[in-house]
Amino acid sequence: MKTQKDGTDLLKEGAGTEAEEGYETITESKINTYKVRCIGISPILMNPATDELLDELEGGAGARKAKALGVSSKDKAEKKIIRSEKDEIGIPVEYLFSCLREAGRKVSYDGKSKISTKESTFLPALMAITNNFLPFLNQKAEWFVDRRRGKLPKDGTTVCIVRPRVNEWAFDVTIEVDEGEIHVDKIKELFKRAGTMVGLGDFRPSCNGQFGRFRLENFELMIE
Repeated sequence: MKTQKDGTDLLKEGAGTEAEEGYETITESKINTYKVRCIGISPILMNPATDELLDELEGGAGARKAKALGVSSKDKAEKKIIRSEKDEIGIPVEYLFSCLREAGRKVSYDGKSKISTKESTFLPALMAITNNFLPFLNQKAEWFVDRRRGKLPKDGTTVCIVRPRVNEWAFDVTIEVDEGEIHVDKIKELFKRAGTMVGLGDFRPSCNGQFGRFRLENFELMIE
């Protein structure tokens, strides 16, 4: 549809379809829904902000409770397993959105601008995730206790980091893409970059690690 800059409709017969001087072309929204499957190609490490940590942070900057004595590594790791309200193991939608947002710094939006910069992103205007949580497809997959040496960012103190590690994982996600704004191939590229260059969970590629990498297995248009 074309309109003049004064807001009146362009009704002249045979006016053509290209934007002309004095007129603006209005891009109509074209929302399509896709079901996407991602499969992990390296183990994922979980380390969410647990309720205990949030309770500690309520006490003010730097607040910490006394260290729990006699708590096994398995118990510590189990508390960090991410579960939905239905007790399903998986990842929050926010993890994937942040992953895609960061990958947008590597994917072109219109041939000039990237989908994301360090400070901002076009992503919410181009694509939406409709899920509330992303449960892993195999809920019976075994998880393991992962213990690694790490350093506190504040002062570099060496510590032992205990986290749950899931070696085999995959998830389905449903997305809505505005193909009036971006070609769907760009969204496919976004997922591919996100899986190999950004990753999910702790010690992922974007944090100089090798965990949480995934590949795009399926990208299917859902017909209503």
